[in-house]
Amino acid sequence: MAMRRTAPLAALLMTVAGCSIQPAAPVAAPPPASVDALVRQLEQEETRADARNDLVALGAQGVPALLAHTRHRSAVVRWELANVLGPVADARALPALVSNATADENPHVRWRSLWALSHFEAQSVAEALREQLRQEDEPTRWNAAVALSFFNIADGLDLIHSGVRNPDAWRRWEAINALGRIHDESSPDILAQAVRSPALGDRTEAVLSLGVIGGPKASALLVGALEDPASDVRWRACMALGRIGDPATVPALQALDAVERDPQVREQLRLALAKLAR
Repeated sequence: MAMRRTAPLAALLMTVAGCSIQPAAPVAAPPPASVDALVRQLEQEETRADARNDLVALGAQGVPALLAHTRHRSAVVRWELANVLGPVADARALPALVSNATADENPHVRWRSLWALSHFEAQSVAEALREQLRQEDEPTRWNAAVALSFFNIADGLDLIHSGVRNPDAWRRWEAINALGRIHDESSPDILAQAVRSPALGDRTEAVLSLGVIGGPKASALLVGALEDPASDVRWRACMALGRIGDPATVPALQALDAVERDPQVREQLRLALAKLAR
């Protein structure tokens, strides 16, 4: 007896009344006007959170219209667009975010754009930032060096070292902060200048970076920072020494313990000595 051939399931379903299978329709991109309206809402504090969430929910479909706003007149909007484009992580947004990370005049936008770039494929981000490091424009090169440090890439380390001596306080802070992520054996010697700086911001950030770098040179500089007149430096130095965990620094911490009266410093002293006692 000849075998009866069975029709494919899809064909059978299509013969049943009210049941049909159609190819999935592509999802249409939202009209630019609707994206524009949401971007306008980013400018207002009372509508900002909902607008941000709605733009993230649009996903990649909203990216083409969003890219027209990445140089928006408002730094708040540029910040919020980084908050949207980061989670969406569409490759089409990479050049705009790299541009904002290296060329935006607002440091908060630059740093938020770096956060957004951390959602993208690492090699593509690194290649794009290295290209910016080769530009003739000095601020762009500087911002690219800082951006690369954010991703633990040391290509701009020479620039970062020079930034520790820059007359601009913000640039010095960026340089000192970056050395907590990227450094070589000469970095503690560079940071020694910051630990002795008359600027409190330099000294507080330097002890934090030295705590990350570690090693005998960093420990020696941090022991010296225990005598800093500012309690904000002393408690950070205690915390950094506890992080490094060098037993040779215990006598210096104990000596401070005998005279220190600031409660925040004493708390970090207690924690550091407890770590070193393990």
